[in-house]
Amino acid sequence: MGVKVAWQSTFPGVTHANIDDIDDARGLLELFLHMPNLISLDVYAANLLSDDVPADFSLRCNHLETLNLTIGDECDDDMPHRLEFPSLRKAYLCFSDPSVTADATLTAFLQYPLHTVEELTLDALEAAMLDGLQYLQRLTMLHFVFYDDTSDAALKGLSKADEHGVWLCPKLIHVTLPVDVPSVYLEEIILSLVHARGPDAWPPEKNPPAQLQSLKLKDPLVPSAEPHRSRFTALIDDLLDPTSSVSRLDYPDWTE
Repeated sequence: MGVKVAWQSTFPGVTHANIDDIDDARGLLELFLHMPNLISLDVYAANLLSDDVPADFSLRCNHLETLNLTIGDECDDDMPHRLEFPSLRKAYLCFSDPSVTADATLTAFLQYPLHTVEELTLDALEAAMLDGLQYLQRLTMLHFVFYDDTSDAALKGLSKADEHGVWLCPKLIHVTLPVDVPSVYLEEIILSLVHARGPDAWPPEKNPPAQLQSLKLKDPLVPSAEPHRSRFTALIDDLLDPTSSVSRLDYPDWTE
């Protein structure tokens, strides 16, 4: 449980803050009221529940550009509707206990306060994010910290257009995945993403997404796995290089 901040004054000159003791939604409101000109905020909120604030509560911060938000326990899907950060460009969103967070809450965060971001880090690569990613029309960089049992479905969702030819995150050009040495099955899913968003994947009349420029994996925990991982990442880099003539045929491990 967080500790409530005892505000003694207003700090209009503060533009960057790291606050790890916000107790609830009312505490978050007071934070922005006392620091109205924040540009960058790293904050831990124990709970963000709409019941803790008046029914007409809403929060708008015109200057905020970077937000790192960790929610300790609960957050309902009504709270994100009440938050507005029109200048937000970079965000990190983490739910400490995803088991108590409804998929609709994640979707609401991506649809409302985070919809203007160009760079986003999500704690987990999970299928629950797919409904929300449709609102991130400006997103160019997407990073994930953890992999879970729905991550495969999430990657597949990024690898294809819907039935109307619409792509999630159409400006996406940089992706960081939370895997070090992928399984054979996962390697195929990653390569499908690379092919779907790589150079010349679609003719202009198909309204293609931006061409993916980089896909990075985290460093391997087991040093002995590095040679295989290095060959795989080299294949990815070659496939994403529009000037390269290399294909999967040049990498026997991944030849179809």
